[in-house]
Amino acid sequence: MLRAILKLPPLRVNAVAGRFKSDVRGTVIGIDLGTTNSCVSVMEGKQAKVIENAEGARTTPSVVSFSKNGDRLVGAAARRQAVTNSQKHVKDMKVVPYKIVKASNGDAWVEAQGKLYSPSQVGAFILTKMKETAESYLGTPVKNAVITVPAYFNDSQRQATKDAGQIAGLNVLRVVNEPTAAALAYGLDKTEDKIIAVYDLGGGTFDVSILEIQKGVFEVKSTNGDTFLGGEDFDNVLVNYLRLREAAEKAKCELSSTTETDINLPYLTVGEAGPKHMNLKLTRSKFEQLVAELIKRTIEPCKKAMHDAEVKPSDINEVLLVGGMTRMPKVQKIVQEVFGKQPTIQGAVLSGNVTDVLLLDKYDDSDKKSQVFSTAADGQTQVEIKVHQGERGNGCKITSRWVSSLSLEFLLLLAEAQIEGKSSKLRSVGLVVCQRIRSRIWSVMPNGHAVEDAEKKECESADQTVLRIPMLSKEL
Repeated sequence: MLRAILKLPPLRVNAVAGRFKSDVRGTVIGIDLGTTNSCVSVMEGKQAKVIENAEGARTTPSVVSFSKNGDRLVGAAARRQAVTNSQKHVKDMKVVPYKIVKASNGDAWVEAQGKLYSPSQVGAFILTKMKETAESYLGTPVKNAVITVPAYFNDSQRQATKDAGQIAGLNVLRVVNEPTAAALAYGLDKTEDKIIAVYDLGGGTFDVSILEIQKGVFEVKSTNGDTFLGGEDFDNVLVNYLRLREAAEKAKCELSSTTETDINLPYLTVGEAGPKHMNLKLTRSKFEQLVAELIKRTIEPCKKAMHDAEVKPSDINEVLLVGGMTRMPKVQKIVQEVFGKQPTIQGAVLSGNVTDVLLLDKYDDSDKKSQVFSTAADGQTQVEIKVHQGERGNGCKITSRWVSSLSLEFLLLLAEAQIEGKSSKLRSVGLVVCQRIRSRIWSVMPNGHAVEDAEKKECESADQTVLRIPMLSKEL
């Protein structure tokens, strides 16, 4: 009898673990491609410099809009058309609140102004804006970038982010988890070993991660969160209360630094008795009462993250706060209650070319499977085992030759032959064949306005990888 034991490697959520390349030439920018806002930064010495955009703001709304004459607007200019031009307005790409349509390849795309756009294409519009902001500040062309994404992104979503960067004319060196980036920025000058928690409550999503820092190695022990919880939800609570979005958003921000705020909106409407004005006083306590359930939703993911990382609150040395909503005092209080210590506000993100740290953006989910087989012929010395792996159940699509590209990595298999009650171990090293299908590459326009007149691109990841591993029997 032959017992084949397949030792599955740890599940890598990011599928990327390695050192930054030190041979990259030119300036490297760091881009936080956020759900509601994005920003770009560059390393100046050992400090990250967040670059202001043309409007003088450090963050740019992650909004794309199309004017009546077909011009594309990105950022604050697009956001101002949210009400008057809602049908040609795309925002919150990570949570999809707009009209979606089925593309020819089966993917979900968005429709604006009668045209279809893939998520990668919309992301490229925003990344192009970030690239232009950096180039305006630096005075030189920028090609290399590191982009952050939510920790829960799967491989397909990360690949779509890379595609968006390439469409925007960027060489994407790394795609890094947002909590990992915050921890990295925090720990660059730290020498002691620590376990830290990163509580990231941004505009559209919530992430919490437990990381361990040891001798320059940043390892994600666990991650959790809520895909549909962010600052926009806090805005909506106030919108339902005040019935006015812009006033609600402004009041929310003011209540992070003051205990009450006056909402004054003159000339809302004009009736027979004259103009109507809005004068309302909103207190912080009332706001906290309105959003109490939203804040409560962040507690359970924090507890699950600690459970998955097998740590207690007392084991965590630091708690980092990331995201605009963490400025809210009530959020800070809840975080302190959950982790048992005062959190640290951490606004910096990873940017630039770092060469002396190792990122392990993963959590361990090691596994071992075994099954007993019998040899099929006398004197048989080799066996062949097929292993199928993938995020979903569908296989690779049929395509023409030369379209598919293959990447290889090693997988260790151990086999144990049991003959007459005695065991003889066999060792095998096989090749893991990972197939990714690409078809019809989008061209990149040299003027920086990527894909404005370019062809549409279909880029699909093969969701199921077929592994054919020849067993090379060798007695240990």
